[in-house]
Amino acid sequence: MQTVPSQNGSKNQNNRSWSKSYRVCHIDDDTDFLHLFKLKFSRYFEVESFDCAEKAISFFENGNYDAVVTDYDMPVFNGLQILEMIKEKDPFVPVIFCTGQGSEELARKVFRMDATDYFTKNLFEPAHKETLANSIIKAVEASRAEIEKLEIEENYRKLLEASGNPVFKVDTNGVFLFLNEIAAYDLGGVPEDFVGKKMSELFPEPFAERQMSDIHKVIETGFPLSVFSETWIRNAVRTYKTNIYPLKNYLGKVTSIIATSIDISEQVKTENELRQREAHFKLLYEDAPMPYQSLDSKGNILGINSAWLKTLGYSKEEVIGKNFAEFLTEDYKTLFPERFEYFKKTGIAHSAVFDMVKKDGGIISAEFEGKISVDAEGNFIRTHCIFKDVTEVRKAEMRFSNIVEEMPFPLVLVNQNGNIEYLNPEFIRTFGYSHNEVRTVEQWFVRAYPDDDYRKMIELNWQKDMGEKSGKSIGNRCFITRTKFNEDKEISYKIVPIENDRICVVFEDITEKKRAESVIKANEEKFRHVLQNMPVMLDAFDDELNIIVWNKECELVTGYTAEEMKNNPDALKLLYPDDKYRTMVIESFKNDKYSVRNQEWELRCKDGSRKTIAWSSISGECPVNGWSSWAVGVDVTERKVNEDGLRARNRELNDFTYRVSHDLKNPLYILKGYLSLINIQPEDFNELYAKADNQMDKLLSLINSLLTLSRAGRVIGEKVSVDLRDFIKRSFAEYYTSGTEAELHLDNEGVQIKVDPDSFAQVIDNLMQNAFRYRDPSKEKLIIEFRAIKTETGTSIVFSDNGIGIESKQMSRIFETGYTTNKKTGNGFGLSIISKIVEAHNGTFYAVSEGAGKGSEFHIDLKD
Repeated sequence: MQTVPSQNGSKNQNNRSWSKSYRVCHIDDDTDFLHLFKLKFSRYFEVESFDCAEKAISFFENGNYDAVVTDYDMPVFNGLQILEMIKEKDPFVPVIFCTGQGSEELARKVFRMDATDYFTKNLFEPAHKETLANSIIKAVEASRAEIEKLEIEENYRKLLEASGNPVFKVDTNGVFLFLNEIAAYDLGGVPEDFVGKKMSELFPEPFAERQMSDIHKVIETGFPLSVFSETWIRNAVRTYKTNIYPLKNYLGKVTSIIATSIDISEQVKTENELRQREAHFKLLYEDAPMPYQSLDSKGNILGINSAWLKTLGYSKEEVIGKNFAEFLTEDYKTLFPERFEYFKKTGIAHSAVFDMVKKDGGIISAEFEGKISVDAEGNFIRTHCIFKDVTEVRKAEMRFSNIVEEMPFPLVLVNQNGNIEYLNPEFIRTFGYSHNEVRTVEQWFVRAYPDDDYRKMIELNWQKDMGEKSGKSIGNRCFITRTKFNEDKEISYKIVPIENDRICVVFEDITEKKRAESVIKANEEKFRHVLQNMPVMLDAFDDELNIIVWNKECELVTGYTAEEMKNNPDALKLLYPDDKYRTMVIESFKNDKYSVRNQEWELRCKDGSRKTIAWSSISGECPVNGWSSWAVGVDVTERKVNEDGLRARNRELNDFTYRVSHDLKNPLYILKGYLSLINIQPEDFNELYAKADNQMDKLLSLINSLLTLSRAGRVIGEKVSVDLRDFIKRSFAEYYTSGTEAELHLDNEGVQIKVDPDSFAQVIDNLMQNAFRYRDPSKEKLIIEFRAIKTETGTSIVFSDNGIGIESKQMSRIFETGYTTNKKTGNGFGLSIISKIVEAHNGTFYAVSEGAGKGSEFHIDLKD
């Protein structure tokens, strides 16, 4: 466990009593900065320093440090990797970045990785130092508070588990966060089966909706709620009394709720049975929700309920004993005796409609349902009828009838015997025939299809449709129909089954539509001819994404002919051979609903070359008949090459700017730090001055390297023929000192190459300097070998040594500007300078090493 520091209750944070019980782990590959940090902060915390991330991680265990301060840019592991490894060991320990790089992008990265804070190395400023110290203290306190909170939550969970009733906790979306054993048992499992699931997954929809409604009330009001509700538990409906309590955060916002329930199912069952008996009794008597009446054998009213009186506006005294016909309109008064006799004979009334007169003179349409009650011998006792007000339904039916009359389509109703019961005015206007002229389907066929053979075909189709109709619409069929005006029209018809085995036939005159389609089809052919010969690529696909159009520009760009691509199921594989890339292209096209703008994808041509095509499609907005989708493309390969080159130069410039920022700022911070300590600790002047002077030498070396790097490879002088062995000998003599055990081995025969002597001398000097700088102390003698070999395309130069070698994990980074495996001996610019000079000579530069302690080889391949 982490040790809680003693707090002396200081109200002013700047006057905080710092506690030495905080243990801080500091990681930085710059030993000078480690020393300076410890001098600055040892009076605040117990600081333990590590110049190697691997040592810090191997020593780190859960709870043995209160906070970690780390640099970002270090060999082997950078700060983000260190952060990830530390959090795996102790998720609660705060990690603070203190780096020489002041980059907003890096700050965003570290905060996204759950870093606690981010500082630059301005440690010579008192305010900055105080801010960093405050940040460490606050982070440690917050971490300990979180641990204490988790302990409290664990005790709280144990208390809820001990409850004798079901207890559960859900978030604001109804997701279970906690259930005790009893609640889980009621749901038919253990708590782990239900945590993380929504109520809607565990309960039928109506129960889940009601429970969520109660929860939302508590969330909205912030007050507890006690509810009685039915819940689906153990395959049965149970009734619970549930107390719901809101849980709020420090801002007072409800973040979740906790509820405890008591099963009151048996109690509620007894109460419900009593209420149901009361309800049935009232329903059969006074409080029935629908109007009720009872008539004697002569049609006189024996009884009515309050709903009847309310609907018609009468009092009970105005109704009882009166004949029912007195409350009907004149038309229905004459119909009532006959209908009432039929009712008494059959004993049942179903959907019987009467227009009734209200007390205020208003008219309603009432639809009755009723039965006759009889005695043991079957003699009439009285009627029992209810009715509903269908006035609005009748009005709607009238409106529908009017709509049919005014429909812009011809329409007829045909019964099961083939008789035409109705035809609308539009039928007469379209075909010229009245209802008297076409009483049957047979009469219609004779008039509309005078050709015998054609009419037989029509009749066969009609008989087939009538045999297949099963409550579903049939159509649309199209036929040439002769009108009374002796005009031939192309007519489409659709059969719609309706009630009582009748059908409705809806006609549509599509003569002009067909003519327009012919014109459109001719225009489409012209359109396709234009597209086929456009100076841009055009392809089209069917529903299965098979190519059905491949214009001439597609052939010119890709080398594939239309015959090779059209209807070829492997066409897209030829263009996009990589399965994942091809799937991505297809899914992108589909996801954009076939509407893309300048979407760039790389395809492979028939000759194996690759080209980047910018595709655009408006298939979704402008569909073409017969094409499921289509797109046009422009070859932008040359433009992409230019853009890639520009981006590479921009990256190079950004890398250079970063190194200037990082590698110049770091020694400057340390230099100013030592100079500030001279005033505070004058007794240590000689030691601090020496360290400051050392930082100044580093700074001058960095500046010279940066200037060399900025000029390297930009301009080279005139190339002349030289023997590189002379450069090797001179450079070896320059770096060789007396007492140094070193040998230089040259190949016997020299090779003449054309280079700029001045710039290429820098290449040899940097390679020679690295050989002496990174010699292996475990070996008695440094051995350097040089050889140059003529090849078919130019010259291959190899410079090798038996030094410390290069580890495989470092090999991918050694050419990065400013990267070095040892900041004490190098600044990481040498290999970058070599690479730029070699590239300017139209060559390539790379390194080979079998690993630590096995030496290194550097290869330069120059083209003639």
